[in-house]
Amino acid sequence: MIPLYAVFALAAVAPMGPCPSPQPRFATIAVDPATTVTAATIQEFGIALRATEDGGYRWRLQAVPVTAAPVRYDGESSLWDVAFTNLGRAPGSAPMVGGQATEVFMFTAMAPGTTKLTFQLFGPGKSVPAQTTTYTVQVVPNVMVC
Repeated sequence: MIPLYAVFALAAVAPMGPCPSPQPRFATIAVDPATTVTAATIQEFGIALRATEDGGYRWRLQAVPVTAAPVRYDGESSLWDVAFTNLGRAPGSAPMVGGQATEVFMFTAMAPGTTKLTFQLFGPGKSVPAQTTTYTVQVVPNVMVC
């Protein structure tokens, strides 16, 4: 009689394939509030909003996420780009110049969960927003099984 441990020792074991690489550091730049933003923990993502900055309009993040929130706010920057301004222009029309900017708000996914990020567009000297938009963010675990 062969001992049970010997049977397992003789069984052929298939070599393990390569371990999958972790999620990339950067998940996405969201531009559509109707679509849920999905990021894995430790991934960075951005939310891009158009504004007429030279006219004094700026987006503001309302209720910055707290320490235990699923996401961490990492700041914002503005991109002035005539190419973005001209994306919606009719073919054959003269290009538009100046005025528009894309404000990108950066975040890091910190813990699994779902949160809503609300942004408000304020005009120069105004205390009431001209526009409000909300993005839903779902943070999923960044798990690798090897």
